[in-house]
Amino acid sequence: MRRRTPRSEHRTAAHRARDRRWYLGALFADAIGNGLWTPSALIFFTRAQGMSLGATGAALTLGGVIGLLSIPLSGTLIDRWGALPLIQLSNLLRGAVFLAYPLISSVWQLTALAAVLSACERLFWTANTPALERVVGKGDLLPLLGTQNMLRTVGWMAGAGLAALVSGALLQHPDRLHLIAWLNGATFLTAALLTSGVRLPDRTTDPSDPRQTFATAEPAWRSILTNRPFVTLCLTQLAFALMADSLAVMLPLVALDVLHGPPWLPAAALIASSVSLLLVQRPSLRYYARQGSPLRPLRLACVVFSVAFMLLAPAHRLTSALAVPLVLTAAVAGACANALFAPVMTLLANETAPEQRKGHYSAIFQLAWGTAAVLAPAVGTFLLTAGNTVLWLTLGGLSGATAALTSLIPPWQQRRHVHMAKQAQPCRIVIAGISGAGKTSLAAALSRRLGIRHIEMDALYYGPHWSRSAEFTNDVAQVTASEAWVCDAQYHWIVGDLLAARTHLFVWLDLPRHTVMHRVIRRSFSRVLFRRRLWHGNTETWHTLLFSPRHPVRWAWTQYGTRRAETAAYFARHPEVPVVRLRTASQARRWLRSMLPTNPRPEGTDGQPTSS
Repeated sequence: MRRRTPRSEHRTAAHRARDRRWYLGALFADAIGNGLWTPSALIFFTRAQGMSLGATGAALTLGGVIGLLSIPLSGTLIDRWGALPLIQLSNLLRGAVFLAYPLISSVWQLTALAAVLSACERLFWTANTPALERVVGKGDLLPLLGTQNMLRTVGWMAGAGLAALVSGALLQHPDRLHLIAWLNGATFLTAALLTSGVRLPDRTTDPSDPRQTFATAEPAWRSILTNRPFVTLCLTQLAFALMADSLAVMLPLVALDVLHGPPWLPAAALIASSVSLLLVQRPSLRYYARQGSPLRPLRLACVVFSVAFMLLAPAHRLTSALAVPLVLTAAVAGACANALFAPVMTLLANETAPEQRKGHYSAIFQLAWGTAAVLAPAVGTFLLTAGNTVLWLTLGGLSGATAALTSLIPPWQQRRHVHMAKQAQPCRIVIAGISGAGKTSLAAALSRRLGIRHIEMDALYYGPHWSRSAEFTNDVAQVTASEAWVCDAQYHWIVGDLLAARTHLFVWLDLPRHTVMHRVIRRSFSRVLFRRRLWHGNTETWHTLLFSPRHPVRWAWTQYGTRRAETAAYFARHPEVPVVRLRTASQARRWLRSMLPTNPRPEGTDGQPTSS
């Protein structure tokens, strides 16, 4: 007999939501700190600390390179101690560095602190994706990556605005510019405090996953460097990041020196880019969800980058009157391309990594980001010395090569799902969702595809004249004792944990409310108009459609949020059963196609208990 779940475990879903809020709050504080410091750094060191511009630039560059070299060590530490503790350590150390900046008086001190700061930045970003996955689970990682992009953009803009206000007020009193460093240190200490409230579940590994076996059989770095698909993924990421960083670095320079635009144009381009990212991030994720494959979004990002580069290639031949629309259009195109490629590439890298080597894989992936950030200014300025056209045509060629390179990236999500199906095809499946979501249709299609029995739960629950069966629980126990089946509802408020104890897989049809209402209204009107007979001769009538509070149409509308929360809590009480969450009809169709067909083997009449 399966034991009852303790009441304390019922709050797992609430805990996950709370951890998500705390973690996103820490990311927002971190973003404010970055936005506060980036436009103020050179002003702070040259005005408040009295250092020369050349010495400051050299020290910050050298510190950044030293920090870049620390990335492999970050991966090792994450796999040994976990992602979240190292994120907390990173925030604490960054806060300490900014509090110490007002105390420095020499270039070597600045170089040392800049190296520590850079290493902590790399440590944070290496640990970030593994930590995000642990906070929300693999199924919700991509939407959270998009939310992270948007949140960091808003935080960066808020920090930059605060920096402008503070710097403008304090420029007449250089010694008071120390306030900028102290404020920045406070944002990172706040982020460390917020992440201390996050409680992550213990890491688990799947022994049947061949990536786990390979990871434990080979030394960590050797297993990564011999993983050709992942190396290809990292090279693709390097190309994407180099295009994005080169555009961000060189666009202000071209706007002023080549196009001779107004002085405010670089700032306007930055604002246009940030706002565009906020507007297009979620639509770009929905586009990826509809495609089901990373190739089209990534290639579309290459096309958008190419449009921006080709617009800027003849810029030196254009009049200054075209500077504003040209630069703003290129900035918006760069933001749209970033929204398309950044979350998807991060998700692919995370999906590639075995659980025991998340840190090592994330470190190599972040090395691609960091290398692009170091190379972009040098490559961009070198190409610009050869001419504006040379710069942008070279980057356009890089976008074409990147598009070709994406074809070498395996669609890891689809391949993983197919591999899991080959290893252990689930043969006891429960489909959950609100009335009208399409549970019965999906169950029937899955039954035909897998050749397993379809248990129609409403046929067991309702008797003639819509009476409710007193033997429902016993009937469910009898029909689900067989070897293979798919049932189209969980009825957990009646049968308790019976189905959870027997199923191999939960499938949650978590469709949008408007999709559910369209389906349930169309279904009910069809049943009423054509007097379709359901289980045991039952039919829907106009009276029940218009006046019954438990009619599926009214029930789907009023209980949508309640049932959704109950379903999430029910699944959280049974973490041992995997859950496939399908948020759109297209996702449901793709998942159905991913299930491998088997030979039919009927086991009795659908929805009716068999004799034992």
